[in-house]
Amino acid sequence: MNERKKMSFYTLGCKLNKAETGGIIGRFVENGYEIVPFENSAEADIVYINTCTVTASADSSCRNVIRRARRNSPNSIIVVTGCYAQLSAEKLESMEEIDIILGVEQKEKIFELLLDQKYQEYQNIQNNKCITDISRSKDKDFFLKGLSALEDGTTRAFLKIQDGCNYFCSYCIIPHARGVPRSLPEEQVLHEISKVINSGVKEVVLTGINLGEYNSSNINEPVKVSGLLGLIKKIKETEIRSKLHRLRLSSIEPNKITEELLIVLKDLSCFMDYFHIPLQSGDDVILKKMNRRYSVSEYLEITELIKKYFPDAGIGSDIIVGFPGEVENEFKNTCRVIENSSITHLHIFPYSDRGSISMSSIMSKEKEVKSAIKKERVAILERVANKKLKDFSLSMLGRRVKVLFENKKNISGLYQGYTSNYLRAVMSVNSVNGVNQIRNLSGEIEDVVVREVKGKNLYVY
Repeated sequence: MNERKKMSFYTLGCKLNKAETGGIIGRFVENGYEIVPFENSAEADIVYINTCTVTASADSSCRNVIRRARRNSPNSIIVVTGCYAQLSAEKLESMEEIDIILGVEQKEKIFELLLDQKYQEYQNIQNNKCITDISRSKDKDFFLKGLSALEDGTTRAFLKIQDGCNYFCSYCIIPHARGVPRSLPEEQVLHEISKVINSGVKEVVLTGINLGEYNSSNINEPVKVSGLLGLIKKIKETEIRSKLHRLRLSSIEPNKITEELLIVLKDLSCFMDYFHIPLQSGDDVILKKMNRRYSVSEYLEITELIKKYFPDAGIGSDIIVGFPGEVENEFKNTCRVIENSSITHLHIFPYSDRGSISMSSIMSKEKEVKSAIKKERVAILERVANKKLKDFSLSMLGRRVKVLFENKKNISGLYQGYTSNYLRAVMSVNSVNGVNQIRNLSGEIEDVVVREVKGKNLYVY
């Protein structure tokens, strides 16, 4: 009896990448592969790396992971795919660690290569150089499916329902990597959610590159457009509403949040009250240079509208620090906006040039912010962010909340999970006579009380 082939994987970047990797892993399992951990992948036949290129730091992380993969797995076939592979294939081709480079739309081509009996012969013809395919599909509606549960179990699943973006913010290279907006048809979204529910997953996160641009119609049939609002209404109208425990939205642009959408979400009992809405800067001059589609005041109106319908909502955001030409007063405006807003969670990124055409025009006119200044501003904003999260956590003291606990205990023997508004909660295992109780909280939704706040954790009982 032949031993099963093995594969290992590593995903960098966004939740969309996680969803796509999950779909690929499912295909490997269907093809008879056993999944092994990345750090213990010495015996893996295939190591599959899904990359990100949102920042220069992300590019560096990708290269480090590739080198680590080769050290861990000297005899494996190393496959590198994703956004970094799409836009920087020539750079990756110079890395001797890599065997195959596949672009964003070619992620599933690995199976075509592996099942081709001429694959090894083709490698030899190439003189052991990596095989590269970053071609684009001629089908404008091409959609690579993605559905991923967390690596440690079946607590949460990321379902990809949208891909691509046509906003072309001046700092962002992702539209060049991902292409034009495309969406998974409504009926397929509902089908995938039903499959997730039947597999025992308690929480589904709808994700996309620009989720608010979800459009279930065919590009050539604009009359049948049903956006994110229409999709949520469909979920409400089906049996999914009563069977799904938790539904979340991943990052959504502020210009795509309407009062009508909030009203529909409020009426959906499984919807979790956390919104991630990128701000990027708290200064209107910088927002205009970034080619963002809102002003600071419009952004704040959206967050207050959310609080009207979801008073306990967590609101996450992204900020880019040190955008070219950002002066001290413009940075201070950002700090003031964050301090006085309803934002509770903050991701902070120092600006790094991604080489877009619009950014080149800005860079030619604006003075680049020095690295030391960017580092200082990041540190200042991180202090603001920590206080915002701490204050939000303290507001939950004594409150009764529901927590979905993850499938693993941490090293301290504490179960951890998340509240509806995306605060991390931990709870110790009950003990009887000093012996840990047999009860397993993994994947369970528990009604608990917040007794203490330590650091970024709610301690619940």
